[in-house]
Amino acid sequence: MRYSFLFIVILGLFINTCNKTTEIAKGSLFGTAQLEDQTDHSGIIVAVYESAYLDTTIVRINNEYPHIGVHINQHTEFDHRFQSPIKFTETDIEGDFLIKKIPVGVYNIVALKDSFGFKYIYEFEIEKNDNELTQQVTLYPDQYLSGDIFEDWIFETNHHYIIGEEGANSTNFSPDTILEIQPGAIIRIESTNDLVIYGNLFAQGEENNMFWITSNYGFGETLTQNNIDSTNFYYNFKLSPIVSVEENLIEWGKFDLANTGLLNQVNNLHMQNGIFRNSNCGFYCTDVDSTLCSNLLCEKITSERNAGIYFVQVDHGLIEKSIVIDCDNGLKVKDNCNPEIYNNYIFSNTIGIDISYYSSPQVYNNEFVNCEKAILNLNQSYSTIWSNYFETNYGFVTYRCYIFPLEIHYNNFNCSIYNMKTTPWGPSPQPTDINAENNYYYTINETEIQELIYDKNDFEPPQQQYYGEVFYQPFLTEEYPYAGIQGE
Repeated sequence: MRYSFLFIVILGLFINTCNKTTEIAKGSLFGTAQLEDQTDHSGIIVAVYESAYLDTTIVRINNEYPHIGVHINQHTEFDHRFQSPIKFTETDIEGDFLIKKIPVGVYNIVALKDSFGFKYIYEFEIEKNDNELTQQVTLYPDQYLSGDIFEDWIFETNHHYIIGEEGANSTNFSPDTILEIQPGAIIRIESTNDLVIYGNLFAQGEENNMFWITSNYGFGETLTQNNIDSTNFYYNFKLSPIVSVEENLIEWGKFDLANTGLLNQVNNLHMQNGIFRNSNCGFYCTDVDSTLCSNLLCEKITSERNAGIYFVQVDHGLIEKSIVIDCDNGLKVKDNCNPEIYNNYIFSNTIGIDISYYSSPQVYNNEFVNCEKAILNLNQSYSTIWSNYFETNYGFVTYRCYIFPLEIHYNNFNCSIYNMKTTPWGPSPQPTDINAENNYYYTINETEIQELIYDKNDFEPPQQQYYGEVFYQPFLTEEYPYAGIQGE
């Protein structure tokens, strides 16, 4: 009996020890948050959020090709509208707060109050016991703009600017105004409203302090996860043809939840180091001689009519060093567009590049991966395609380009359905030929090469007159070493 009692005591001690060793360590967070020019700092919500998910494909591309796109981190990815906090509290009259029993880990901290915007503190580590938030947290009153603006404005760091109003259309900065957008400024445009610039613009953020242009939807104090659809998007941020842009440069800005993130009509604009995501269209440029895009990240642009980067009637230009992922159309060039498109990583789009209506871009040193169609070329467009890597369902697809043969050389094709496809179109179809000498197909077996080419040779002689031919000989017998993304 005594041994049974001792066994029960020892077992109880063992279980208690196990519970203590498996119990999750927790800590508390305390600090102060304040409202600018206020004596009562109560009612500021301080909330603890899990870190934002970093897309593993983009992280891989960042590591493999550090010279292209934008490197993602919590600053680029976190948006508290799409999460619910794990813990939150409110400040007292002095602005002091205390949150207890937070599991140890790394979190994003959000301070917010209605009519005073919000502030993010990224990657704050909660350790066991007490943790002080030593960083100064000050919230500034929201500022509201609508209608026609005739004064100069500076959109300041960490300040919030609410643009437009329900039922209105445009907020317009007149031709004589100057608008400066500082790093870290947050511009929240009301749903279906747009912000149009006619005057002078300075808009240059910093790598870890990007300015942010987004929809004003979902910024209430309910702290619940939001489902934001296209009816809640802002309409566009538009630069009219008469705008003067400082240094012809816009950089380090985020544009999201928009019908069109940025609509540019300024000649020779350079848009670089920017993010366009969760919109119907990303960067849209029209009716200019030249535009340059470099180091953009375009993600989840979901409209069949638009694209992550969309050029219309751009005589010359450049689209380089960008990551375009999970879009209906990654890039789109239309109506006599002739840009150079190179050193881009184009991943998991329905169409990687859509080229149409008398456009003749030069497309080289890009990588197309996991797209349905890498390049769709149509309507009398005569692209020159060389030194690209294709790992998609369809590589190059063309129709209605029957005046000249298309030139496709020194590419590495590794597609699952067709590397190249030329098809007729319309009631009186005319064939489109492709000069495809000196490409590599990951085989030197001609039968296998022909199986992944769709042209006149797939049809009986009476039908061949309607189809073009892909002239693939001579072909390379090993990978072309200079295909795909180049440089460091």
